[in-house]
Amino acid sequence: MQIIILDEEKKTLCDYMDKYSDERDTVGPCFSSPEKLLEYLAENRVGEECLIIMAIHSAGMARECEEAIATLKATHADIKLILCMGVLSRLEELFRLTPDYMLSLPIDDQALQEAIEACKREFARQQAKYIAVPRNGKKLYIDVDSIIYIESRGRLLTINLVYNREVVFYMQMGELLEKLPEHFVRCHQSFSVNIRYARAYNGEKILLLNRREIPVSKRYRNEIRRISMFRYQK
Repeated sequence: MQIIILDEEKKTLCDYMDKYSDERDTVGPCFSSPEKLLEYLAENRVGEECLIIMAIHSAGMARECEEAIATLKATHADIKLILCMGVLSRLEELFRLTPDYMLSLPIDDQALQEAIEACKREFARQQAKYIAVPRNGKKLYIDVDSIIYIESRGRLLTINLVYNREVVFYMQMGELLEKLPEHFVRCHQSFSVNIRYARAYNGEKILLLNRREIPVSKRYRNEIRRISMFRYQK
């Protein structure tokens, strides 16, 4: 997880973050103004797990952070946010922007550590349930349980979802499967299926619950042995 710091006095958090993170975390950079933070996020790509911790000591900074958080919510919805408040000014307005945690200054070490760990657990939960795919220059999050099958035409993938919905984007099939749980199985050069939606299988075709028939090639038959208990009936 990447931890980015906004510290008005550039000491409350910046001098002590090493003890709040572990070796798997990337700590920094540290900014003293919301403007510099937003510039950094506009110019640099952050990972799927990014936590921003803001230490707000003054009313002026509270107002600036309110505007910055509104921008963050619109442009980086997947970033998590912890606010450490040293003033009561604009507290209600900031709370309406739904930060993940609001703590008070001076910092309570245990409270901050617990908030950071809770954010890590939430990232892990989201990664298990959702998958991020590129769409129009942004990330689109798809509920993994809603995916029935995936079809490939070169680098163009179509994810077929429940309720006859679909999402089309550019990615290699193998790259996408690396992000998905084990119950997504490749059965053909052009197809992968969520075996939880499989109704029947005869070695040559998989019949899905939506009545869609998916071909199975010899190359991938071993990949779907786990569903060999099904009996295909047209």
